[in-house]
Amino acid sequence: MLVPDSKKIWAARRAFGDANREECYIHSPEDMVVPVKHLPYAMKQFMQICRNHQALGRVVAHAGDGNIHLTIMQGTIAAEEWSAKIDEIVNDLLIFTYSIGGRMSGEHGIGSKRKKWMHKFTDPVQLRIMQSIKQALDPNHILNPGTIFEIDQQGGAMCLKG
Repeated sequence: MLVPDSKKIWAARRAFGDANREECYIHSPEDMVVPVKHLPYAMKQFMQICRNHQALGRVVAHAGDGNIHLTIMQGTIAAEEWSAKIDEIVNDLLIFTYSIGGRMSGEHGIGSKRKKWMHKFTDPVQLRIMQSIKQALDPNHILNPGTIFEIDQQGGAMCLKG
């Protein structure tokens, strides 16, 4: 029976992140999930999308569930152009990811980093369901306010925007 050594696995995973930071200080860690059958294809396409934008890409993935951890590094992109360029790269990555049945996050959630993409890539019906669940469980908007949904003040009552 093959039993993985979790300490060795996590050491390798940390080493991946450390190596990426050594290679390039300017980078953006991303987390997407694709159908397992598309994992090799997606990894190749992610690298190509990065190259198309003059960025570097480094990948570590969960082969069994389709989670892809992509670190996008500066490559030849000027530092002052990085913020705008990373948005273009992530947009292209998400367009591809959704085209093959994937999603913007497999295990790390949406949070403030990915919330700007929610309205573009999430079905409006699904988005309303998520907002309804958030409203039901957190009517006072005190749990991570504004992390996934913007919150508006309207007539003294809090309501979810978007």
